[in-house]
Amino acid sequence: MLHEGGVYPKSILCHLLIRSSGIHLFLHGTHAILDGRPTLAAMNDLFQSISDPSAGLASNDLSWGSEIVNLPPGPVSSTGGTQSGAETEVPHLIWDICDMMDRSRPPEAPTPPRQVIENQGLSVRAFGIIREDDFQKIRGILKANGLTVTVLIEAAFATAILVSKKACNQLEEDSHITFDCTMIALNKYFTPLHTGIHMISALSYVPVIAEYKNLLAHSSPVDALFDIMNQLKAQYRKWVESPRLPHLSYQWILPERSNPNSMVMSNIGIVEDFLPLKYPAISDKPVVELLDMFVGHRPANFLHPIFHSWTFKGDLHLQISGSDIWNKADHQSLINNAIFLCNALCT
Repeated sequence: MLHEGGVYPKSILCHLLIRSSGIHLFLHGTHAILDGRPTLAAMNDLFQSISDPSAGLASNDLSWGSEIVNLPPGPVSSTGGTQSGAETEVPHLIWDICDMMDRSRPPEAPTPPRQVIENQGLSVRAFGIIREDDFQKIRGILKANGLTVTVLIEAAFATAILVSKKACNQLEEDSHITFDCTMIALNKYFTPLHTGIHMISALSYVPVIAEYKNLLAHSSPVDALFDIMNQLKAQYRKWVESPRLPHLSYQWILPERSNPNSMVMSNIGIVEDFLPLKYPAISDKPVVELLDMFVGHRPANFLHPIFHSWTFKGDLHLQISGSDIWNKADHQSLINNAIFLCNALCT
């Protein structure tokens, strides 16, 4: 728990939940500290401590009030600190974002039944899975074309939304999907001093755009999907090639002109890259075994639907969560359509 001036504005809480379905651990905290990978790092430390309490530093060995000095470095410090030229180059990145967002036509997005949250804190979630056999085939096609799972997922959802809007005659030639809050992990920018697993946010937020004209140019949705994937790939390349990307995250999150219903997109990656499936990792009788994983959100005042994907035991998991302005059936239909497009790569 982070202590500031006698109050606790930022905290990490871990709850042990004993239910008829089994024993559960629920980790709760502010997103300023716990984005996807730092949360997995926290879980890893927790499971290691449970399976072998003698391996780590006991909490009673830490003096009260020392939490703040034991915090890990943030994104900027981890990537080398504020460097010469950042004060002029980072504003240029922000101007590039503003140019992307400055369009006369607002971006297309899923449409909720209403725009007012009635049951604050209620989460509406929908799920989908691409099983390992199919996902391996998809990854092979992506690798052969120099593409990633992230651009596939985002292109699939953009294409699914555009196809749905087109069927309702809601699009013009200049229509577009703007995912104004996609996430890039900053691990590749870490300096040698900070290459360990971080228990603090280590990502940057950037926008990417999928143009409707890319869909219009093709008779096949799969051809359009490839076109949009390459379009997104080029945009991501621009962001990741900038040495100032780590500095962008603390100056920009969401633009003022953001569509309140646009999707926030995040691909966490392969869970086993961060968490062994059993603890101790080399044991015939593990104390802890990981059987499944879900991502929880309570979007109290957030109208954007939040998308996460992750790979676990070879399966690609997809989840949309949102506030109560959304219908679960609409989110489920969107996930199903995106999965259909992903699988269509193999046909």
